[in-house]
Parts: sequence; C-alpha cells; structure tokens
Amino acid sequence: MQRLDTLKFALAGAIYGSGCVALATICALLGVPGFKPFTDLLAQFYGF
Repeated sequence: MQRLDTLKFALAGAIYGSGCVALATICALLGVPGFKPFTDLLAQFYGF
C-alpha cells in the first residue's frame, strides 16, 4: 500500500485552489455572468 505524501498533497491542493480563485477573478473582470457574486463573497471573506 502506498503512503500519501502530505506535503505534496497540500501543495497540489493549494495550487489547485489558487488557480480556481484566479480563474473566477479573471472571469468576473471579463464580465462572465455568475462570477461577480462569487468574487464579492470571496472579497467579503478574505478582505480587500
């Protein structure tokens, strides 16, 4: 049975998560419908 490398898994999750947030931000800036409320929620959660 293979063991999961925790550091590599955490790094992959961080890269994936930041990529999703960056993509949502770019879509909101381009005016794609449905992304503005999501980015407003992110800004409210994380701050400006």
